[in-house]
Amino acid sequence: MNTTKRTLTIATLAIALSLALGTPSATAGTVDFRASTGISYNFIVVKVSEGLSSRDAVGVQDSISGSLSPVAKQRLDVFPLFGVMHAGQAPTGKRDDPRGLGRYYRVVLPTDATLDTDRINTYMEALAARDDVDLVYPELRPVPVESPHAAGSHQARVRDGLAKAAHPASDLSNRQFYLYAPDAPMRGYRLGGVDFHYASRLPGGQGENVTVITMEPGGWDDRHPDLPDSARNFGPYMIDSAGTATAGILAAVADGQGMIGIANKARLAHASLDIENFVELARYLNRGDVLTLSYAAAAAPIAGCRVECRLPMEYMPAWADAIKHLTDRGVVVVENVGDSGIDLDHADFAGRFSRSHSDSGAILVGGICAKDGRRSPSSNYGSRVDSASWSCQDVLTATIGPGVIEGKEVEGYTDIHGGTVAAAAIVGGAAASASSYAKAKHLPLSGTEVRTLLSSTGTSFDNNDSAVIGTHPDLKKAFVAIDDCVESMSN
Repeated sequence: MNTTKRTLTIATLAIALSLALGTPSATAGTVDFRASTGISYNFIVVKVSEGLSSRDAVGVQDSISGSLSPVAKQRLDVFPLFGVMHAGQAPTGKRDDPRGLGRYYRVVLPTDATLDTDRINTYMEALAARDDVDLVYPELRPVPVESPHAAGSHQARVRDGLAKAAHPASDLSNRQFYLYAPDAPMRGYRLGGVDFHYASRLPGGQGENVTVITMEPGGWDDRHPDLPDSARNFGPYMIDSAGTATAGILAAVADGQGMIGIANKARLAHASLDIENFVELARYLNRGDVLTLSYAAAAAPIAGCRVECRLPMEYMPAWADAIKHLTDRGVVVVENVGDSGIDLDHADFAGRFSRSHSDSGAILVGGICAKDGRRSPSSNYGSRVDSASWSCQDVLTATIGPGVIEGKEVEGYTDIHGGTVAAAAIVGGAAASASSYAKAKHLPLSGTEVRTLLSSTGTSFDNNDSAVIGTHPDLKKAFVAIDDCVESMSN
């Protein structure tokens, strides 16, 4: 056999083997999940390959829009999802952007296509067919997850700089049952609290060494007598009742009146629910600081859920990568799981919420009914859930305007707050307390280390509920574990 013919034969064989083994040199992208009937979508999110992202942002935008023009019959607008990472330059490299945030782009759907699932799915299939696209999906709308009985109505107003309102005459903290010790006798309740009173007596136990960010559309009422001024705002600051309720649980000042926040000496700041804020937050926050994420993604029917299906925000790949962008830097991210009673281990998710599949590093928080110590029927659940706390309309916190305490109207407070948004705030406060105490002991913990600490030292639930809802934070046990670690390191 001559050399030329032998070379061709080997090359042909190599190509045949490559095709047989399913290892072509380039592969098309993936439609991560499809658009479904009954859901309104405003955007398609695309994550391009590293090769395409090496071009400048405008070039990538033109390329994406151009590939859609034949099927859309018009030119669609395309923008970087994390525009701040571009700033007129080529995206940063893998060393500076290991999660590939600079590779995400948002396609603006025509107004007449937002409910047209066939058109949206056709657009996504056209994008996924490209070998320089990694994945594509329709962006889900973020929605509040609190129960109908949560703190107040969704009032909203801009900050006006007026003086704070007068304090109520009484100390309401005795009704913050979630602050008590796990074994404190409480009539009518099977589940105790996080042991705030133990933690508050120790250096760092009130969160003084950390910054806490609340990430939700609205901030808290800056005129509320128990709530601090915001240390910094990322994005617009509109005041609403949900943000006020979260801030009360996390950081209401300890002055002997009204209520007490679990991390009442932490620096409290606010970020609007704009995914682009994660880039600036990564620059602002330090190892051991805390971010609480109080909204969920409004999904189509899935895993047995038929209506109002709410999933953790990290169900969307860009949010999972953005959260990982923070946790990789040691930030503690606390994320509620949503209130739709969905099993996150269901086959419909194909292992998406399994750590063997991916791990954002966040603390996923579910809801518990403290009266019987069982998982709240409305809380999502699954083996990925790390912690859980009070969520069944018996959480006392701040609100805007008149609230209800023991059935009576009280200005600025309510004791019927609930949902996994309440649970996430309680766990977020416990995480801030534990992280701050660890810093006081010169043992700064990362977000995943705080997650493990709270989960492993927490109170287990009856009927094996902890297998699908995690444990309830116990700050005394967490602090003892930190002390033991410090002592072992010194020996």
